Order: sequence, then C-alpha cells, then structure tokens
Amino acid sequence: MRESSDFLVFQNCVFDRLKGLNPLSFIAPERAWAISTALPGCALWRRLTVVVFSPGRPSNPAGQIKLPPPGCARECRTTPAELEQLLACTIDRAAWLRAIIVLAVETGMRRGELLAMRWADVDLEGRTVRLSKTKNGYPRMIPLSSTALELLRDLGRTGDAVFPATANAFRLAWERLKRRAGISGLRFHDLRHEAVSRFFEKGLSMPEVAAISGHRDPRMLMRYTHPRAEAIAEKLG
Repeated sequence: MRESSDFLVFQNCVFDRLKGLNPLSFIAPERAWAISTALPGCALWRRLTVVVFSPGRPSNPAGQIKLPPPGCARECRTTPAELEQLLACTIDRAAWLRAIIVLAVETGMRRGELLAMRWADVDLEGRTVRLSKTKNGYPRMIPLSSTALELLRDLGRTGDAVFPATANAFRLAWERLKRRAGISGLRFHDLRHEAVSRFFEKGLSMPEVAAISGHRDPRMLMRYTHPRAEAIAEKLG
C-alpha cells in the first residue's frame, strides 16, 4: 500500500506540472519535423503516457499535447554537378576535407563516425573499417570500395585519428566550402542519403545495405533511399 501511495503522489505531481505545458514550444521550428517522427515512438514518451494515466483519471493528459503533423522524408540527394563542384573547390584546401566528402558518399558513414575513425580500425588488406562507436550503439564493419580504399592509402598519416579535425572545425569548413561552391540547402547528412541510394542502384540487397548503413529498421532504411527516375528508366529499357 505504501508503494501504491507513493506512486499516486508522484503521478499527481507529474500531472500538475504538465498542465498547460506544450513541450514542443521549447523546440526550434526547424527541428519540429524530427520530433514529429521520433517522439510518438520513443521510450520516454511511452513512459510519460503510462505515468500520467490511470483508471482514476477520465483522460490521459499526455494525449492533449499536440504534435506537429508527421514530416515527409527528405528526398535530397546530391546531383553529380553539385558533388563535382564541391570536390573542385577542395583542390587548394586541406586534403582531409575532400577525403571526408568522398568517403561519406562511398561508405554512407555519418559525420561523427568519419571524424572518430582511427587508423587502428582501418584494415586496408581486408578492405574494411571497424566502427566501434556508432549512433545506435551497435558496432559495425564498413566495406571499402576501390575508390575509398585508394583514397585511404593515399591519405597521409598524421596521428592516431584518420582525420585531424574537430567537429566544429569540420562544420565551419563545410559551410565555407558550400558558399565557395555556390551551393545552398545541402546538408552533409544528405551525402549519407546519396550513398544509401547508390548502394541500391548498384544492386546490393536490403540486408547488405543495412549492414553498411547500420539501420536496424527497414522502414528507416527506406527513408534514406531515393532512386533516380533516370536510373529506373535505364533498367526498363
């Protein structure tokens, strides 16, 4: 009984704090699309729903919190012209900047994963890179294409890290590069979309692409897949 009473007190406290509160009001508008897709299914949201709801209440207060409509998956891929222009503008820049862009397209690795790469995790003979720290917490092995392999072989070693740049240094370099190339509206993460789409266009199966990208949910993987109509037309003959 004591435990039940304590839980009721805690529940009432949470309910009182939720009155008139819209958590999304604290979130920047440009991030609303991400919240609309992630929040309804996240563990914290489900726990909150359980805590504030009980048979003793006529309704679930958490259900009164309005969420933005589900956002559409981005369909942004780099065009061949954009990628060529970006790489052309890195010719007289640091070698690591060009290398990161090429590897992002060749491997589908995230920005944080690329910056966290260590030479100890690179197996040039086996043509793989081991990622110990990933976004979802599951380590994975990244196969290297011929282009990626040649790039890493030509890249000079200056320390334990493959790329001698901090996250902030890369962010600033990326923004300067886009301005120099005259490209706007392109995120570095769009290169991951480009990579996943290319994997499928090369004929890789869904399990093979998921093993490279690290997606554990096929639905999320499909959100990263944007086949070009021109490529499909070629297959139709």
